[in-house]
Amino acid sequence: MSFESLFGLPALDACVKASSKNHLVFIVGSSGSGKSMLVKNSIAVHLESGRGAVVVLLDEDIESFLDSLSQYIS
Repeated sequence: MSFESLFGLPALDACVKASSKNHLVFIVGSSGSGKSMLVKNSIAVHLESGRGAVVVLLDEDIESFLDSLSQYIS
């Protein structure tokens, strides 16, 4: 698998570079630590580079999510 930016953050991308297509990445942390920002930034990087993203929302409606995602897409 050729490596492309996963998160748009070079240091974090380097940490997960060894991951393959068939691996999951879990993002955990305390409230307010930036988990949602990191995920939305990653989705924006994928969409802007022509790749897709799959999102499963458990506690947010799609309209609110897309509205908040728009601030990460240039």
